[in-house]
Amino acid sequence: MGLGLSLSIDELAIGFSLGLLGVAVVAAVALIGGQAFALSQIGLRLGDRVGARFREGAERLAAAVLIGLAAVLLLLRLTGGSF
Repeated sequence: MGLGLSLSIDELAIGFSLGLLGVAVVAAVALIGGQAFALSQIGLRLGDRVGARFREGAERLAAAVLIGLAAVLLLLRLTGGSF
């Protein structure tokens, strides 16, 4: 929720600034859309390469975190403790 709100405020500031500068709406939309598309493609390609390289290690780390969380919750349940 906080991320969405911060992005909305950022977009409001950009729109307000572009309006004050008198930038054409079509040009602004084309530039912002092109930039978003280009960076999304870069992120997808980079994520694919990184994912292929670190997939097994990431799965093991996730498993260890889940086992640790389960152990903490079990310990809290057995001792009657809380967070």
